[in-house]
Amino acid sequence: MMIFVIGGVKGGKSMLAQCAAKYLSEQTSLGKLYYLATMISRDSEDDKRIDRHIKDRENWGFETIEEGCALPNILHRVSREDVILLDSVTAYVQNNIFSDNDAVNQIDSQVMDSHILALRDKVKHLIIVSDYIFSDAIQYNETTEMYKEILGTVHCNIAANSDIVIECAYSNMKFWKNKSAFDFKPVLDHYYGLSSHLEYKDI
Repeated sequence: MMIFVIGGVKGGKSMLAQCAAKYLSEQTSLGKLYYLATMISRDSEDDKRIDRHIKDRENWGFETIEEGCALPNILHRVSREDVILLDSVTAYVQNNIFSDNDAVNQIDSQVMDSHILALRDKVKHLIIVSDYIFSDAIQYNETTEMYKEILGTVHCNIAANSDIVIECAYSNMKFWKNKSAFDFKPVLDHYYGLSSHLEYKDI
């Protein structure tokens, strides 16, 4: 099963995805629970966000894999009974477009899609997190608009291929696809019983 969790920055979506991954892993019980971290830190704010996510998943049973640019590189490490939380597609697409030397790479959204679907087909459950960045009315430069267009296309394809699609906005949930695919109540009970995802308004 593939679950897509999307929402604005600092809206609680990562913690929701974490609760879902933990629950599904406990139901599966045979495989491993992986946190696939795609963010490549570029400044102190990124460092703070990474540290926050590490703290939030501490003692949850996640094994962290870091891969920011090439998801196919990790396929040999996972198996059919595993559960993976991929956080986030936003960073993954960004890393592939913008390299360390400030060069801008032309990438194909279909290649990004193939990376994600290959991962989905390799494991039991894949939970994907991404940021909704399309509400701003400002017209950005050509490069930023290209990034938004590619990310938007990738989002549409992920949603089309997902079993469940959830929008999370400041801990309010909107199920856009297949809410009844499985019982989310234990996941939401766990999520709303936590407070850590509401305590980091500055990062």
